[in-house]
Amino acid sequence: MEWTEGLLLLLAGLAAGCANVIAGGGSLVSVSLMIFLGIPPTVANASGRPAIIAQNVLAVLGFRVGGLYKAREFTKPCFFLALCALPGSLAGAWFAAARVDDAMFQRLLSVVLIVVAVATWRRRAKKYDNAATQNLRPVFLALSFFAIGFYGGFIQAGVGFLIMTAFLHGTPWPLVRVNAAKVLIVLTYTLVALAVFASQSKINWDAALWVMVGQGAGGFFGAQLAQRAKESTLLNVYLFLLVAFALKLIF
Repeated sequence: MEWTEGLLLLLAGLAAGCANVIAGGGSLVSVSLMIFLGIPPTVANASGRPAIIAQNVLAVLGFRVGGLYKAREFTKPCFFLALCALPGSLAGAWFAAARVDDAMFQRLLSVVLIVVAVATWRRRAKKYDNAATQNLRPVFLALSFFAIGFYGGFIQAGVGFLIMTAFLHGTPWPLVRVNAAKVLIVLTYTLVALAVFASQSKINWDAALWVMVGQGAGGFFGAQLAQRAKESTLLNVYLFLLVAFALKLIF
C-alpha cells in the first residue's frame, strides 16, 4: 500500500473515531474509503474491526479519566448488556463471513435509521440521577443488545445509532453516559467479531493498521468532546449524523 493511501486511511480513521464516539456512522467513512481503494467490501467490513477496538480502548480511557465509570449502578448494567451482545456478535460475524447482499442491506438500514431519527427527535434531555436506576428497562435493553450485537458483528457501520437509541429509550441516562456505555459495550463484542473474521482470513492488515492509528486518536478526542459538550448539542449532532448517514445509504 502506498503511503499516500495510508495517510488517507489514517485521516478517515480520525474522522470515523470521533464521529463514532459522539454519535455513530463513522465506520461508513473508513470502510467506504477502503472499498474505494480497491479492497473488497467484505474484507473492508472485516478490516475495520481492529480500528474499532483501538478507537474504543482509547475512548474508554478518555471517559475513565473523566470519572464516567466510577458509579457501580452505571457500570453493572454496562457489563450485563455487553454479555447480552456477545452471542449476537458471534452469530453476526459468522454470518458476515458468508455471502452478503450489500445493496439490500443498505436500503433496509436507511429505512431503519430514518425511523430511529423520527423516534429520537422527541426525546428530551434528562438530568442523570443516581437514584433513578429503577427507571431502567432491563428486558427491553437485554433483547435490544442481543440484536445490536448481531448487527454489530455483521456490519458494524451505523451500530452506534442503534445503541444510542436503545439507551435513550431504555434508560434515564444523559448522552454523555450513553456514549460512555456505548464504547465499553462495542469494545467487548468487537473482540469476538474480530476473532471470527481473523479466523476466516478476512482482514487486510496493511489497511487496518493505518485506520487503527487514526481511529484510536479519534476515539480519545471524541471522548473529550462528548464530556465537554452540552446535552442539547450532542443530541443535535447525533440526529444530524444519523439522518446524513441514512441519506448517504439511500443515494
